[in-house]
Amino acid sequence: MLGAYKHGKVDSEGEPCKCMKPDCMVCRIFDPHKQPKHNLGPTRILFRDARLTDDSKRVLAGKTSEGMNYAEIKTENIINRATGVATSGGLRTQERVPAGSEFEFNIVLRIFEGDDEEGIEQFIEEGIKLLQNESLGSSGSRGYGEIKISPNGEYRVSA
Repeated sequence: MLGAYKHGKVDSEGEPCKCMKPDCMVCRIFDPHKQPKHNLGPTRILFRDARLTDDSKRVLAGKTSEGMNYAEIKTENIINRATGVATSGGLRTQERVPAGSEFEFNIVLRIFEGDDEEGIEQFIEEGIKLLQNESLGSSGSRGYGEIKISPNGEYRVSA
């Protein structure tokens, strides 16, 4: 996946690869971006909905008596880094899952005749490692989106 950034698989606008080359792992696994007509076959990977684990549901349900819901609401302001002053109109509200919340989900990897199964699996594993070193969603520089993915036959995400 890191190679995707190094080798032009993400453009200057942040759009994913759409080269449609048969040897491009990004296009082969996820389909070429915004290219409905191609000869690469169907998407190789499916991400199922992530659902709160029963343990996390119990913990979060117990917090409702403290006035907390299943999500935290945090209000922030944009600060001008040059002046150190709050930016006019920069007030924003973020909704996030409380730290320690756990989710269960499945990743389905579909391998078709002629696919490089080992190469595809390695590519996905590298992507999962990179995701854990970066963040899921926006505001990673402020500490949001830190995740740990633990494979137990199924992947488990801890926020």
